[in-house]
Amino acid sequence: MGSSTATISELTKANEAVADLSEKTHAEIAKLGKRRVKVAAPVRKLQSDLERVRAAIGKSAGIVEDIAALKAQRRKEAGTAFAEERPADTTRLDAEIRKKEAALAVARTEDEAAQAALPLIKQRLEQARIAAVAEAEQIDAAVARLLKTVTESENHLIDEAIRFVCERARRAAAYEDAASHFSVEAEDVRDWPTSNYAVWAALDSNRFRPLRGDGFDDRILPDWKADRDMLIKKIEAAGVPSIPRGMKANRWLSNGAPNPVPYLPTDMQ
Repeated sequence: MGSSTATISELTKANEAVADLSEKTHAEIAKLGKRRVKVAAPVRKLQSDLERVRAAIGKSAGIVEDIAALKAQRRKEAGTAFAEERPADTTRLDAEIRKKEAALAVARTEDEAAQAALPLIKQRLEQARIAAVAEAEQIDAAVARLLKTVTESENHLIDEAIRFVCERARRAAAYEDAASHFSVEAEDVRDWPTSNYAVWAALDSNRFRPLRGDGFDDRILPDWKADRDMLIKKIEAAGVPSIPRGMKANRWLSNGAPNPVPYLPTDMQ
């Protein structure tokens, strides 16, 4: 749509185009939304790895405490047996201690591996967070651009619709004014595509019936011409063109009377 007021057809096409743009835009935004959710997936995985490594580091310390407690219990049992002058039975405790010591060896191996992996995981996690933030910002910017485009299109369509309604109201007022001046219905004037056609419509009123053909009365011609010029100015003020495209004006007959066929196609000139 250009700078001039849009037509109903142009507004309809523009409305369909904006609706199509809006549908495609929101579909694209939905895709970007899904992509944005996936952006945090690497960060969540590395965070889980970090927690697992930290848990592995603390596990060996817990086993050491368990072994110390079992050994203390074994010493207590041995002391009680010595006081009672009987042999100490620490078979069960010895088995528990050996089991815990074996688990401690595995835990320490895992602990050392976790200690070595911890800095690398932290580094990768920080890099993943930075990348995720950057990608999320890019996605947010893309969504903002899409929303801006569709919003501007919708606002432009609204502006054109408002201009159309205002122009229709302005023209309707001009038609009503011209019609009342020539004592005809506004619809009879509005239905003509140009101001000159509106003049010929006005000629059909009883007021100017003597001017249409036989019995032309040149005594009232000056008054009629003044009214005609006034009508043309009023109608053209509403933005209606004077001469249809591809037509040639031929408004008057040689005797000064209105020409019943005021326009000729260009190819008939």
